[in-house]
Amino acid sequence: MKVLHEIYKVTLEIKRLAEVKNLQEDSIPKIVAQLDLRQKLIDALPDTFSNEEKKLGKEITVLNAEIDQLMNANKQRLVDKMKQFRHQKKSLNRYRGHDNALLNRSGAYLDIHE
Repeated sequence: MKVLHEIYKVTLEIKRLAEVKNLQEDSIPKIVAQLDLRQKLIDALPDTFSNEEKKLGKEITVLNAEIDQLMNANKQRLVDKMKQFRHQKKSLNRYRGHDNALLNRSGAYLDIHE
């Protein structure tokens, strides 16, 4: 029973960390550490459970589904940021004329068109 309560506490902590809209670089290792701790606790679970433990297990399962949704949303935000960054980089390079050798001659093209 004690192990299951620890798993529940760790799961709540993971959910709290995952609820942050913009994950920072220092948040990700914290989440990974909590997930590793929870996995160790899961490995230490006994084979049989009482009715109370089964109820707590169902609550943990619901929390896991919520955490999964939160982490997928965070992943999608990160992917979108990466796509936006790539687009900005590509646009900036194109504007500067890195792709065209004729536009690279001392910025003459930009001087003419300004």
